[in-house]
Amino acid sequence: MTIDLIDRETGRTHAVEMPAPVSSPEWSADGRTLLLTAFEKHRRGEYTIIGFVTLNPHDRVPRLVKAGPRHRVRDWGVGRDHRFSFAGPGRVMARHDDRGGVAVYGMDGERRRLYKGVGAFDEWAAVTVASPSGRLFATTSGRAGGRRLAIVDARSGKVVRRVGAITSFAGWYDERHVIVKRVHGDTAVFQRVALSGGATVDLIKEKLVAGAAEYEPHLERVTFVR
Repeated sequence: MTIDLIDRETGRTHAVEMPAPVSSPEWSADGRTLLLTAFEKHRRGEYTIIGFVTLNPHDRVPRLVKAGPRHRVRDWGVGRDHRFSFAGPGRVMARHDDRGGVAVYGMDGERRRLYKGVGAFDEWAAVTVASPSGRLFATTSGRAGGRRLAIVDARSGKVVRRVGAITSFAGWYDERHVIVKRVHGDTAVFQRVALSGGATVDLIKEKLVAGAAEYEPHLERVTFVR
């Protein structure tokens, strides 16, 4: 399996051979490291998450790191369920279990911390779950129409802010703002929410097709480039 790195200045493409099948690419906050979730493929559409791959865009040498409890996922869960995400400089994190457990790992794959009962990651909609510094991370709870976002202090493991009535968490705008998606009737709105409680700003509005909108072209994930 290969991935392509595209130089935005020259337009040149570099194909990089991966040491294992990978998914869910995510850049570090400083843009110096690419993180991908690694897995093994089995028969009948089953896969096992085996760890993560890091890649420096300058030397383009991928490094496979075995980490985590080797969760088994199926079909389209690859790239979503139990994927690894940056947790700040020198750390990555992933959902540990289905009871709100979150594990933090060093870049060597050793587990550094386990949070219990902090909530679930919005693994489908959000590219990044931790703030740029890694000081905070976001989890969600509840179901469609009544979901809540929890902002967790990484040091204490305590919830320091909640944002209610969201459809999904779309990621971090910066250290002081998050992006959420809210659907009102036939309109989806991506909003910037200030953690200080300041004004909410509408960033993108999209008219949805009446009925089963998930089968029509629409915005599912949005990443704002700093």
